[in-house]
Amino acid sequence: MTELESQSDAEVEHFPIEPRYHPVHKITRKIYDFLASSKLAMCLLVAIVVSCVAGATVFRGARSTEVIFSALWFNGLLILLVVNVACCFFGRIWGRKVTIISFGMILFHLSFVAMFIGIVYNSLFYFRGDMRITEGETLLNSERQSYEGVDRGRFFKLTKLKGLTTFNRLLPGHTIAGVNKRVAYDISVGEGNSITQDIIYLTHNLSYNGFTYLPSTEGYTLLTVLSDKHGNELYGAYVPLQGLKQKDDTFLYTTGTRHGPGTI
Repeated sequence: MTELESQSDAEVEHFPIEPRYHPVHKITRKIYDFLASSKLAMCLLVAIVVSCVAGATVFRGARSTEVIFSALWFNGLLILLVVNVACCFFGRIWGRKVTIISFGMILFHLSFVAMFIGIVYNSLFYFRGDMRITEGETLLNSERQSYEGVDRGRFFKLTKLKGLTTFNRLLPGHTIAGVNKRVAYDISVGEGNSITQDIIYLTHNLSYNGFTYLPSTEGYTLLTVLSDKHGNELYGAYVPLQGLKQKDDTFLYTTGTRHGPGTI
């Protein structure tokens, strides 16, 4: 009789053949099984498709961005879908031999994950602003008052916009290689010794610190002077006029906003 056979049943129970998992490990496994579930993937895809259809047909425009595409719940669905794909695919190929076919599948799923991460980041941290600036004027980029209109992601902070923007001069009839670009703008962006200066026009933009400057609407600035009956100047101000394109392809230069004309 061997030594193992001589041990009592009570002693053998202290050393089971199958390892006993800690309850924490079981909870982790359940969470992983849930995240890698194909049922979860189908539910997420249906919810995302329905949301996209509603954003394209029911709300539309800026309203759809505010209610759906930049909302935390919609981006949460995208993040959960990315986690589901990562757990579902990479969990199945972990430890297996890499072949040409499996490498192609790995590259495809990595691209899928990276694409959705980029979509979520752009939705929550994007910025678009309309800066109405006259020739010779300088505006602070991080001030809300510098912009006529602002559209930004939920987590974007204006303090990320560093430096100043200066409109140096207007270049009417600007030509490049003999091609008339109509109107161009000489602008400078930056702060301190880090100043970027360039000429922007319809097909050429200026990039600075991850942001792009491009012309939106063009107009003119009138010097308006208020005088008394004796001709003495009491007050003077520059009034910016913008060009609003009409149905007959002409431009109406007026006060107001990009959405329509106004009055002084």
